[in-house]
Amino acid sequence: MIGPLHGQTGAAVKAAREVIEAIGKKGGREGLEEVAHLGGERAVREVMERAYAEGGEELVNQLVRHSDTYGAGILHGARRSPARFAEAFEQVPEELKSAAVHAIQREPELMAGLIMRHGDHALLAGARHPGVGPRALSAFGDDAAELLPKLTTDQVIRLNRLAPEIANAAPARKAELLDLIGQAPKRVLDLLEEHPKVLLTGAGLSAFLLAKDQILGGDEIIIGPDGVPRVVSKPGVAGRAMETGRETLNDFRRPIGYLLGVVGLGLAGWVGARIWRTILLSRIKIRAVEKEAREQARSVGPTEHSDR
Repeated sequence: MIGPLHGQTGAAVKAAREVIEAIGKKGGREGLEEVAHLGGERAVREVMERAYAEGGEELVNQLVRHSDTYGAGILHGARRSPARFAEAFEQVPEELKSAAVHAIQREPELMAGLIMRHGDHALLAGARHPGVGPRALSAFGDDAAELLPKLTTDQVIRLNRLAPEIANAAPARKAELLDLIGQAPKRVLDLLEEHPKVLLTGAGLSAFLLAKDQILGGDEIIIGPDGVPRVVSKPGVAGRAMETGRETLNDFRRPIGYLLGVVGLGLAGWVGARIWRTILLSRIKIRAVEKEAREQARSVGPTEHSDR
């Protein structure tokens, strides 16, 4: 570590040499090539001079320690503002620090700018979603800072493919859409990829966002050729409450329905029995009349014959 400092230039020179020596020991030829890519000893000294100006000896020592542990990527990240970088880097969990430095080494210029604008969110985006997280943050800004931790890297790739269309939306609508994606990433990204016209007009996007409850509820959404979605059914929050109410009412109705069914069957049986009894009695009466007629015919028949 560097000792008492006597002037900004002397401290920067000493710190730069310590950093280069540490990187060479840790990374060997590859580490020294990274330093050369940064701009060599002169560039390292400039970083240390800026660090001394922004945070004094404490900040310089901090950068030396981090460079010793993580390599030249620390210097790339600290180039624009060592204080801003150090503050952001301290917020990154230990298990993600190495991945964050790799993200800086992969795209040093992009990451340096994102760190200035978004602090630790830039480092976390690069660590969690290598190669694609920083690009999403660059495309969507602060709106993506809360979204990216909720997505898988594959979903971030899909989000990046939709970035040009989403970028055309009004800021408020864009924020609302990204929030919806965060709540149901697969469902919303599937719909947007299957029906890209939704994003081409303000009306289509507005209608899509108005169907938020149905999208989150899993209802079927039909999107017309004009890009305007139409909800097939609407169980959203209110709809689900109504369905629950109907189910509860049905629970009360079922026992009554069973009772009425039993009574109905009994009544139908009684009526059927009455009808059948009436039919039987009618048949008996008809047979009695027919029998009486036959008997009368027999008694009259011989008398008529003898008269002739």
